[in-house]
Amino acid sequence: MIQIFFFLITGFVLIQFYNSYIPHKEQLAQSTNFSLNRTFNWDNLDLKTKKAMCGFHKCFFLDKLDPNIGYLFDTEKKDRNATGNLILQNKAFDQAQRLKVEYKIRHFLVGPSFIDKVPTSRMGDRMNSMINVVGVGKTLKRNRRPRYFENTNVIVQRNRVGPIPHALIGCQKRRKEHSIQNIEKLINNSIKPSDRMRFYEHFHDELNSTAKLLQKEPLLVNDFQVMIDTNGRVYHLDFERMLDHEESEKSNSKRLDECLNYLKTLSEHVDMLRFTFRKKDIERT
Repeated sequence: MIQIFFFLITGFVLIQFYNSYIPHKEQLAQSTNFSLNRTFNWDNLDLKTKKAMCGFHKCFFLDKLDPNIGYLFDTEKKDRNATGNLILQNKAFDQAQRLKVEYKIRHFLVGPSFIDKVPTSRMGDRMNSMINVVGVGKTLKRNRRPRYFENTNVIVQRNRVGPIPHALIGCQKRRKEHSIQNIEKLINNSIKPSDRMRFYEHFHDELNSTAKLLQKEPLLVNDFQVMIDTNGRVYHLDFERMLDHEESEKSNSKRLDECLNYLKTLSEHVDMLRFTFRKKDIERT
């Protein structure tokens, strides 16, 4: 469930949407229009057993009956009403679906977002009691304040829960510094020796495919981050980052080159781990 945190801390920037071709655009437009007034069963939220994972603006609550599903709640921001925020989120969902159709990527979004209202003050109080702000440093105490009140507009999006355990890798400085460490920790703590060769081979292929994807879809390089499961499969996160393309072409090209170089370095490191593992396995026999 940690993967949701990276959705949570991402801020929104007012930008012009990158209007690329979307094969299922008409179908999604209908879903988005419907979602403006959609409601769901608030009793589905797990407000007893597990705390919600929260960032600056969003919280992720688990489904009471299905542990593989959760709901991402986003409250209104001062600089944008709920409808404007909804439109941006659903453009990001369109991008996620387009990439899934065109490139067979994996992601966790189940459907487009929709607007609803916190139905009662009791529900708001229960939700506020479950807030658990994660990883926002000095803003931690400030973000513990109540967020949900009766009749408050919230944007809701259904998500699948990510694989546990997993490793997170990225190209930005902070995530880059920990990517190799995260991969090695996943291998050593969560993958049996008998399954490691399969992991190395799958992950190596997935890194190569991801590098090719970035070359075709350079907007993905913005704050690039993906999750890796114990089978070496890649899951893409946070598609709102694709909508920020205001920087110069030169700056974006440099960022892409740096990310591709890092993925190459990571691939070479995985090859080294695979070679070392194979050598030790041969020596044991």
